[in-house]
Amino acid sequence: MIDKLYLIFFGVLTFAMLACSDDSVTGSSDVELSSSSVDMPSSSSVELESSSSSSENSSILCKTSGNWGYDGCIVNMPSGRGDLWSNGDSVVSTKAYVGDTSKFGKRAGEWFFEKDSVDEKQAEILWTYGGLIPEFKGILDAVVLLDGSYNSFINVGFYTAGFDSDGAALSVDASNWNGLCVLYRGSIMPTLQLDLGDSINKKLGNVLPSVALESKEESQCFEWKDFKQSDSENAIESISGEDAAKHVEKIVFHFQIEPYEDFDGHESFTILAVGTNRDE
Repeated sequence: MIDKLYLIFFGVLTFAMLACSDDSVTGSSDVELSSSSVDMPSSSSVELESSSSSSENSSILCKTSGNWGYDGCIVNMPSGRGDLWSNGDSVVSTKAYVGDTSKFGKRAGEWFFEKDSVDEKQAEILWTYGGLIPEFKGILDAVVLLDGSYNSFINVGFYTAGFDSDGAALSVDASNWNGLCVLYRGSIMPTLQLDLGDSINKKLGNVLPSVALESKEESQCFEWKDFKQSDSENAIESISGEDAAKHVEKIVFHFQIEPYEDFDGHESFTILAVGTNRDE
């Protein structure tokens, strides 16, 4: 299978060089994150300070920007910047616009990935510069293997406040972020989810507030009100995006879609930047 994945990488790169700036090609330049499927009970939340306080954050770049690495027929390394995470950074700056950072725990802003399927072999992720080794090197560029018939999924995300000394997951009141912006391209369209922790997720029937991402050259920005629960029969209780933003434990890129037959289940994606939706 790995040989097939590398063959796909080679094909994508060759196509990019031939097509020069073809918008349908995803820039290739990535690695991987720490493997962790953590099911921890939700604990205390961290409140963000008002947008008028914290002068130390005044120079932070808001929203997201970047370059997919194509300049005519020259292929360069993609680059991206965001006030939460920029391409190449090891962790997400989840403390941005936060007043009391002492309430954050260990592993705050750490990326994680997890997968699930009836057959473990039917959900795989191969990072461009990390292979199948679960070691994040700051670049989110990969090929994922999904089998739609098994309803498999892959999650790529980050912890907002990390974990306390007892291993309980901490949540953040991210209201002051005003939402999220991402720079994303790929052959598969994920949903961007607000994971609120086991206890709240259970009350919601695990139907999490989310928005659908597209493959775009420019930033995709969403306000908290744009995050909505899907019309699923599994939904138990409902919650608005604004209320959900007050209890965010993890931000998740959720890949779960029947893959295109042309790619034999192998889909590629690149995330260049993650930012808040603040105006200043």
